[in-house]
Amino acid sequence: MKYYCFKCGEELTPENNGMLINGGEFAQCDDCHEIEFGYYIWPMLTLFKKRKIRDMRALSWKQPFASLMLHGKIETRTWKTDYRGLVLICASKKSYSLKEILSICGDYQYHRIVDTLGYETSQFDDVCGYAITVGDLVDCRKMTKEDENKCFVNYNPDLWCHIYQNVKPITPIPFKGKQGWSTVDENIFKQIKYESINDLINQLKK
Repeated sequence: MKYYCFKCGEELTPENNGMLINGGEFAQCDDCHEIEFGYYIWPMLTLFKKRKIRDMRALSWKQPFASLMLHGKIETRTWKTDYRGLVLICASKKSYSLKEILSICGDYQYHRIVDTLGYETSQFDDVCGYAITVGDLVDCRKMTKEDENKCFVNYNPDLWCHIYQNVKPITPIPFKGKQGWSTVDENIFKQIKYESINDLINQLKK
């Protein structure tokens, strides 16, 4: 099995020696030994796919839908995407009003949202203007009637389901979002801290 340094991405060879960390969960070349294990690591690379997390994109959600991504929500958009990979999930500065949520979701789904999150619309603004989680976008397909509960919205045949896996919370980062995809610059990368080192390990192993 090949191993790659989680910092620079170089394959470990006899020439650069290198070491395995935490029973082989991470690998590190000689040049990157100054990184102390246990701190949050950037740029992060998966060991087995060598997929650069530097390629992460950012996308904004209006609340309460950003928070719902941490509860297994299937995201719905009016547009299709061919992008597959890691996404920095950001809560827009302005959340939906109760009237807008009821229009999108209906009364039944609205009450499911409140039950899932454990709070009413007055608290939806708590994380507005922050990046709050990272997820892996793995598929995009048309919405079906059976998707309603996972999407937390009423069925609409014109909507596209964006399917995410391994959605993990991060320490909130102030983030100025925009419509559509945006790139995640190096300054933001440096600030991404998973809520636990186990979350980071699990993300890297996928």
